[in-house]
Amino acid sequence: MGWNSWLAKAEAYYPNGPWQATETYIKQQSDAMKALQPYGYNLMSVDGGWANRDSSGNIQGIPSQFPSGMSSLGSYVHANGQRFGLYITPRPDASEATPSRTAMNSLMQRPSRVGASIT
Repeated sequence: MGWNSWLAKAEAYYPNGPWQATETYIKQQSDAMKALQPYGYNLMSVDGGWANRDSSGNIQGIPSQFPSGMSSLGSYVHANGQRFGLYITPRPDASEATPSRTAMNSLMQRPSRVGASIT
């Protein structure tokens, strides 16, 4: 069991526009979830809104939202005794209907491309 950034702020999507996850907010939630770990909560998942893709389709974290990078955030979450997850989509843009399995397969084979250990 765990925490997911999308569900945490889903109400902000209507009618005020999209909410974006930030490094500070995820760290705060990870710190707060330490109290729930004895009850089986051990996963912190950063959902949509944390990354963009470059012109080659590679996932790039958004520096203004995650200035220390996703690897640093993953290390922080792991130090709190939790698993760290990142939402990714198999297409260049979540609004596009055509999957790009090549980009997804490449990412899954080399998690360092997003700068985080996906565990």
